Amino acid sequence: MRTQRLFFTSIISFFCLLMVITASQAQTLFIKPTSEVPLRRGQGADYKILAILTDGTPVQLIEQNESWTKISTEDGQEGWVLKRYLTEEKPLTEAMKALREENQALIKQLETIKERGDSLAEEKEILEKTLGQKISEIGLLTEKHNTLLKDASDTINLQAQVKRDKKLLLTLQQQLSSTTAAKEKLEQKENLQWYLAGGATLMIGIFIGFLSRGSKKKKPSLY
Repeated sequence: MRTQRLFFTSIISFFCLLMVITASQAQTLFIKPTSEVPLRRGQGADYKILAILTDGTPVQLIEQNESWTKISTEDGQEGWVLKRYLTEEKPLTEAMKALREENQALIKQLETIKERGDSLAEEKEILEKTLGQKISEIGLLTEKHNTLLKDASDTINLQAQVKRDKKLLLTLQQQLSSTTAAKEKLEQKENLQWYLAGGATLMIGIFIGFLSRGSKKKKPSLY
């Protein structure tokens, strides 16, 4: 009985360890924005350089300690890099791609509003100006990214700007939704006013016709 318990405990421990190792190996990391990061055969600057990794290169985590991390590249190379050169955050190029996609979605929403004959012209102008500003900011962000390739010290500020831009784009989407809802309410109100006005006109016409027939009946004969 005791032997069976030890056997099952060993099996459970083995599977737990296997899950931990698999989770660590499956974790994807990225090379931080720097000039060049050497992939070495061992943990130390004296070991042979196997490859040079560039900004944003995705790698798979194998194992790590306080200073060094063992990784594998997409082409199957395994080696060690300094831990400080790795990050879990995706590269800025992907962040800018997401911003451009959000920008295109906003442009399509704005075109839809124009096609439907948006009567809220003043608010639409504000949204168009905001969209233009965001396009300019994305252009500036691209320039900053190019500068970042030469000066890695700007990384933190640029990442903060990307986050602010994403928040502003989200606000713009919410404003577009509010504009669309306000337009629909305005259209419903106008349709109701036209309906009431038409009904009132019809009732007045019927009343005038009724009065006209009554006055003809009461008119005295000249013969």
